[in-house]
Amino acid sequence: MDQELSEIVRSSGPLTPDKTRKLGVTLLFDERAHEVEIAARGEKRRYKLKPLTELYGKDRGVDIKSDEFVPLLAAIEEQVVLHNMEEAPSLSDGPVLLVMKQLGMDPDHEPAEPLGKRIHGALRLCLSLNEYSRQNVKGAFRQISKSIQLHTSMGGTRGYVAFIREFFGK
Repeated sequence: MDQELSEIVRSSGPLTPDKTRKLGVTLLFDERAHEVEIAARGEKRRYKLKPLTELYGKDRGVDIKSDEFVPLLAAIEEQVVLHNMEEAPSLSDGPVLLVMKQLGMDPDHEPAEPLGKRIHGALRLCLSLNEYSRQNVKGAFRQISKSIQLHTSMGGTRGYVAFIREFFGK
């Protein structure tokens, strides 16, 4: 986790009457530069994301299927949907599975293909703001790979892509 970025985000909003913090910050992610533009209190600034190797937390041995991992899984799967919508409308499950398996073996290495780059960048942002270990990340890629295989077997070569597009469309 990137404590500096986390503090910027968490301290950018006023306290509400029930003493919770309403975030008044917008993050615009520039995946090519691995930076976020932080807009808060009428000011903007750019922040360079740290490499994954500096962002991993301690492994807590929590089951990847628990709710604690929703932000991690969503960060990865959202990029598949965005890639499908913006760059690859005919994206099938096979290339997605290859990227997931590649990143599952070595999440620290940024893949060459556009989908892999996109996921890798989103992962850096997610780990900047959340506490996940390298094992948690690898587990997330394994879990998504299983989901791809399941949905491909049930729905054909685009079963998984169709499933998550519908899921994120809600």
